[in-house]
Amino acid sequence: MGMTKLGLPLLREETYAGYIKKLDQLKSPERAKDFFEEALSEIRKHDSLKARFIEGASAMYPVNDRDVALAEITSGFLLLGLEGKLPKLDEKKFKEQWDVTMNRAVAILNVGANMDIIFEDNPVYGRFIMKSTQYFPREEGMNVMSDHSCGYMFLVRSRI
Repeated sequence: MGMTKLGLPLLREETYAGYIKKLDQLKSPERAKDFFEEALSEIRKHDSLKARFIEGASAMYPVNDRDVALAEITSGFLLLGLEGKLPKLDEKKFKEQWDVTMNRAVAILNVGANMDIIFEDNPVYGRFIMKSTQYFPREEGMNVMSDHSCGYMFLVRSRI
């Protein structure tokens, strides 16, 4: 288990490939939905702010994309958690970041500011973020990139 320069678990290629293989074995949308609902429930038990972030961010997508957004954002936390313990989100820092993060008008600024940092700090995780965008139209893809990158930065700021 390695750590990044910013203090988060380093996502390894093997872990990422194993996670994708696990998801492929779910075989149906119903099983996938159950998997992610259970994962979100586990996240909620350990850190209600992470669950709030996931639910709040995914609720901002068009209705037809919400389940996929929830799965993608949940996957970000799950992947990093497979490599090591994640910090609990800090309540005060969460409140300070939340409104700015969820302002879709500044999503592109979030992406621009965060993605270079993430690719430098955790390259496999950066690739995961980029692949996540393929399930959404262009504008929504930018939002999922913003949500992932902001979720990462929430963890970094909580670690500090």
